[in-house]
Amino acid sequence: MDKILDANPSAEVEEAQVDAQRCAQIWAVLAYISPKLGKAVAFDPVLCNFLAAPSSGWLDHALSIRSVLTDLNEKWKELDLPGESLYQPSEQDAKTLDVELDERQGTQRLRMYLARLLHCETDG
Repeated sequence: MDKILDANPSAEVEEAQVDAQRCAQIWAVLAYISPKLGKAVAFDPVLCNFLAAPSSGWLDHALSIRSVLTDLNEKWKELDLPGESLYQPSEQDAKTLDVELDERQGTQRLRMYLARLLHCETDG
């Protein structure tokens, strides 16, 4: 079913892909022109997710908070951050988080596919 739906993208999806490509090209030009913007592009994605979490709604759910903090903990030394991470989940907690994230992603994919099939929005 996934392959059938993915093989027939709607006009909205194709338009969004074109817009995303255009945005990526503009971003690349701006990063080249502006040295400060170029430095921001060099940030590690894990660190960017952590810094952007409050403004992007990632702190609304415990699962999202745990995901951001676990990712940051895994890259703490690589990012050369001082001291030790305050959030250090056990292996069991990390496995449980992976399962919960997989379930959440599956639920979100199901909602999107149903919305596409029914030609409606995901919010009802």
